[in-house]
Amino acid sequence: MESVYNDYIVWEDRDKVLYTHVTMALYRLLESAMIFYMKLVENPQHYGSDINSYNPCVASKTVKGNQMTFSWHVHDLKVSHVNPQEIDRFLKWI
Repeated sequence: MESVYNDYIVWEDRDKVLYTHVTMALYRLLESAMIFYMKLVENPQHYGSDINSYNPCVASKTVKGNQMTFSWHVHDLKVSHVNPQEIDRFLKWI
């Protein structure tokens, strides 16, 4: 099958690889998403929460006897807790 990208594909071992040039704006977007993700993944333990073993984008902890759950996708974040003040405290941390 002929592709418009055939001239740009290289073989590395047995894999076809297509290298591209990323513009600075796109790179910064990816970089900021990665920083956000690393804060959530590396630091939840510091905040006292545990990453869900079935879904690595969900974490939870017990705050004042009630569960706080936060989940994320790329740079979207959802936080839930019965006490809105605890959500505000978490958002200040993040």
